[in-house]
Amino acid sequence: KSQPIVDEAKVAALSAFVPFLRTMCISKLDKATVNILQQAEKHLKDAPDGKGKEVKMAEKSGDIRYGMWVNLIRKDKFRFLDLDWRPKLGIMVTLPKQFSALEVALRAIHFPYNQISSRFGTKDLVLGGVFQLD
Repeated sequence: KSQPIVDEAKVAALSAFVPFLRTMCISKLDKATVNILQQAEKHLKDAPDGKGKEVKMAEKSGDIRYGMWVNLIRKDKFRFLDLDWRPKLGIMVTLPKQFSALEVALRAIHFPYNQISSRFGTKDLVLGGVFQLD
């Protein structure tokens, strides 16, 4: 069998383009987050415990998963709050009571690739993707 012809210049050019695409992806997610936060009132729903209103969403597009929780109106404090994003994100986050009295947002993003190491100049290999919590 013959070996496929590899254009090393094209491989190098396309490889150099990957960090740009990943940075652009993060930038788009950041802009979407800003938009959600600016229009949080439109997304408000009653909290499952009936003690306030919150924004809670989770979406998956291809291999990128995105979740957002915003605590805006809370009638009383919670001891712990479980944010169950298992159906779409595959994670559950438990928030301590310190978050109950704050107007706070939590964002969880899962990337199937390692977008973190390249930003910090390390060559570590991450298997299974990376969760980013902000």
